[in-house]
Amino acid sequence: MKIKASQLYSYLSLPKPEDIKSELMSIHIDTRVMKKENPSIFIAIRGENFDGHDFFSEAIENGAVICIAHTDYLEKGDEVNFIFVEDTLLALQQIAAGIRSESSIPWIGITGSAGKTSTRNFIGQLLKTSGPVLETIKNNNNQIGVPLTVFDLETEHNFSIVEAGTNHFGEIKPLADILRPSIGVITNIGPTHLEFLENIEGVAKEKAELLKSIPANGVAILNEESLMFEYLKSQCDCKVISFGLSSGDYKIEDKILKNDGCVVTINGHQYQLPFKESHYLANFLASLVVALELGIPISDLQESCQGLKPAANRLEVVLKTPIVLIDDSYNASYDSMLAAFEVLQNNTLAKRKIIILGDMKELGEQSTALHERLIVELNKFKFDGVIINGPELINASALIDCAETHAFECKDELISFCLSYIQSNDAVLVKASRSMNFDEVILAIKNKWKGNI
Repeated sequence: MKIKASQLYSYLSLPKPEDIKSELMSIHIDTRVMKKENPSIFIAIRGENFDGHDFFSEAIENGAVICIAHTDYLEKGDEVNFIFVEDTLLALQQIAAGIRSESSIPWIGITGSAGKTSTRNFIGQLLKTSGPVLETIKNNNNQIGVPLTVFDLETEHNFSIVEAGTNHFGEIKPLADILRPSIGVITNIGPTHLEFLENIEGVAKEKAELLKSIPANGVAILNEESLMFEYLKSQCDCKVISFGLSSGDYKIEDKILKNDGCVVTINGHQYQLPFKESHYLANFLASLVVALELGIPISDLQESCQGLKPAANRLEVVLKTPIVLIDDSYNASYDSMLAAFEVLQNNTLAKRKIIILGDMKELGEQSTALHERLIVELNKFKFDGVIINGPELINASALIDCAETHAFECKDELISFCLSYIQSNDAVLVKASRSMNFDEVILAIKNKWKGNI
């Protein structure tokens, strides 16, 4: 999206200068993606390990016409106009809110403890049959990422799907204020980020901020089978539609299992899906409700749902032969761990089923109890090998009795062991919190076995 300077000053509630420029400008926070031939606005954002104020010279060289800086920045360039603000991150969000306010297309906001990205991905695939869709890229779901997603809006977009994430109190509200979604989805509520959100009630309270931003003529889509459903419903001043595997306004009435997925009946209509795991089915239900509320014909949805694919690093099959390698290394919560166990269990063709796990992070005082509870659930599955890394899982490893167990304090040692332990025809699933960097485990295994195809 390109805007004029007059719009910029309006979004920031600043008086317009007399010699205001009339050219259209793109908006950037990274000088590396700017192009000299394209006039732009550069916003200097400060983070823990960077400061955009250090890059004004590069920004100007790469086409910046206006630079937005913090009031404590004293250098003023002659080549461009500087706008000084108390908080450049807030300015970034104000600009995004201004752009959103001038958009008339449907905006879908998504949050939840697990399944946000897969649900957003499914919605995008279902809606693309009716035109171009703006959607969150990768993990751009935070205080900076949501505004950047809004900046990607173009006139040809028919829908916008934006994911909102949080791990601290007070983070969803500014994102919700930007999005003001016509449809809001909360996938579920579970024990995530308890180090900062304290308990399940805190998680639900924070996520509910999205619901409060939905207008009275909008729609909230909630998981009836999730924790805190009644509380979330009470926070809505709009129409509420519920979904669930066995209860809700939209539920699965019948399921026929197939080798490559299943056929489900939902509210009298059949849908053929390329998966059968319960967490994916829940994500699909939420996505289906969104698409139906937006008027997508059922016949179109029945056709497009056959090709639904999960997002990268979310239970993604990255190798199919000579081993099955499933990458779920992007992140881990208690509920998403259980979903991963189900995926591996459902592989009926493997010679052995091996699961490689790393700790779940940001669980605070409940971390030890939740890791022990996770092992209790793990023992309900039949696996041939469990390989673990991380202090919490190692401490709980004595409880594992479902499979041969190998524990490693050093990730490099874990990788070395995996490369010799894994055999042809094994099914291997890798899952851990993002900070465990288990993408390195995936890469090492993939590099060894892709050469054997």
